[in-house]
Amino acid sequence: MEVFIPSAGRVLLPARAAGRGGSGTVYRAQNLAVKVLHPAARTPEVMDRVQALLGFPPDPRFALPRDEVFDGPNGTIIGYAMPWMEGVPFLCLLDDRAAKKVGVTFTPLERLAGGEKLAALYDAAHRDLHVIIGDGNESNFLITWGPGGEIGVAGIDCDEYGFSARNPRTGRPVVYAPSRGKEPYLSPSLQGVDLRTASRTEDDDAFTLGTLLFNAVVGVHPFAVVAPPGSAPPGPVGARIRNGLWPYDPKVTLPAGWRPAGDNAFRSLPGPIQDLFRVCFVQGHNDPSSRPRPAVWQTALAKWIADERLSPRYPAQKAPPTLPSRRWSLSRHAELILRAIWSLGPARAAWWLRKRAGRLGVLLGLVQALPARSPGGQASRQRGFQSSRRWRWAAAAVGALLVSAAVAVFLPRTDHTKNHPVTPPVSSPREGDHPRWREAPDLWKDLLNEDP
Repeated sequence: MEVFIPSAGRVLLPARAAGRGGSGTVYRAQNLAVKVLHPAARTPEVMDRVQALLGFPPDPRFALPRDEVFDGPNGTIIGYAMPWMEGVPFLCLLDDRAAKKVGVTFTPLERLAGGEKLAALYDAAHRDLHVIIGDGNESNFLITWGPGGEIGVAGIDCDEYGFSARNPRTGRPVVYAPSRGKEPYLSPSLQGVDLRTASRTEDDDAFTLGTLLFNAVVGVHPFAVVAPPGSAPPGPVGARIRNGLWPYDPKVTLPAGWRPAGDNAFRSLPGPIQDLFRVCFVQGHNDPSSRPRPAVWQTALAKWIADERLSPRYPAQKAPPTLPSRRWSLSRHAELILRAIWSLGPARAAWWLRKRAGRLGVLLGLVQALPARSPGGQASRQRGFQSSRRWRWAAAAVGALLVSAAVAVFLPRTDHTKNHPVTPPVSSPREGDHPRWREAPDLWKDLLNEDP
């Protein structure tokens, strides 16, 4: 399929689509994401919305429409083009199975950082773009990576954002409201209503943000419950959201045997984070304006991340641990040397000392002065004191004592320590509730490879 984009000219779209949605199909063409709207979606209202979005200033955090797409140089508008963004769906941050399919993994700290970046994105949408995201879900955000590997979050499917602007055809002020949404992320006031006519506010975005963050840090939907075997399955989550039945609220009575899906994980969260979720889902049910705003979430998550980096549960983020090593002492090496001389004989002991000193890197010259003989070689006959077996024994003993003295002089008399760059897996507030969290390895194994 060939289309025409004023800024790029004729563009041949690939046969395989990059994604499909309720309103159109997205193709990747060079560095552009081209969305071709379904014929039924090419209504005057939708085209007016796209025209109004073209007037928004570029923002690298949002895939906003940047150009129109025509079916030919003199054809009609069939869609729009936006910047192509590299990343993986936000779903991968919430579900390990989805992350495994695309070949990525996230550490617990990266999950917290992704939640913080999502809150920052919502704050930018409200403060900088003055829009309502509306249809916020696990598929309308991308996890991206910066040049240094830092995690970021970008907004896609931005043509459904809600905003106020002047109609491009009439010039009159118009409110373009979001018309779509997924039931698990809609606020109580939007459950069961016609979204095409419903009014959206920042309070509704605050509920969606709280739901996504709860899913990120706890691992399950905030209104998900587990029923005992043999009982009737829980009803749709939308009904519990509409009635404010947040299962972590002590005032909510669940049927016998039912429990919150992430009870253990939620109770292990920091107290301030638990309080924010209570305000969002309990107090916010009756007073939507009290739900924590994105900036509040961003500050709380940033503090949590900073605290976790300094926590003993995160030794990889601190200086490498100092581990005890064996003490190097004159008595220990003298004992080893005397044992070698007694068991090997003077010639073999001299060879052993040379190998030992080469391993330690200490005073090779002194050891080289000892009689040279390999374990399988023949001793060379020399004049002087070496012609006497008794003097050869004495020379070996003196050399051994000299090496031991040198080791004792050049090495400290106190205990040494070795720093090992141990990087255990980062633990998580959810440790014990999810099998993917692993315990740190034993730091006391394989400290030294020296002889006993």
